[in-house]
Amino acid sequence: MSLARKNILDLEFQKHLNIASTAIIIFYTYLIAIGVGFVTKQITFDNRSLVFLSLFSTFIIGPSVVSFLRARKQLKKIPRIITALD
Repeated sequence: MSLARKNILDLEFQKHLNIASTAIIIFYTYLIAIGVGFVTKQITFDNRSLVFLSLFSTFIIGPSVVSFLRARKQLKKIPRIITALD
C-alpha cells in the first residue's frame, strides 16, 4: 500500500509542478508581449488603452499568480508526506 500511495503522491506532485510551470510561462509570455507592444508602439500610453490593458492584465495575471501560489503550497507538502510514509 505504501508504494501505491507514493505513486499517487508522485502523480499529484507532477500535476502541481505542471500547473506552476504553466503559470510562470503564461506570466512571462504576457509580460514580454506587453513589452513588445509598447516598444513597437502597438500599445499607446493614452488613458483608455491603459485602463483596458490593466483590466485585461488583472484577468490574465491574477489567476496565474493564484494558481502558482496554490501549486507551490502543494509542492511543499508532498515531499513531507512521502518521507512520512517511509
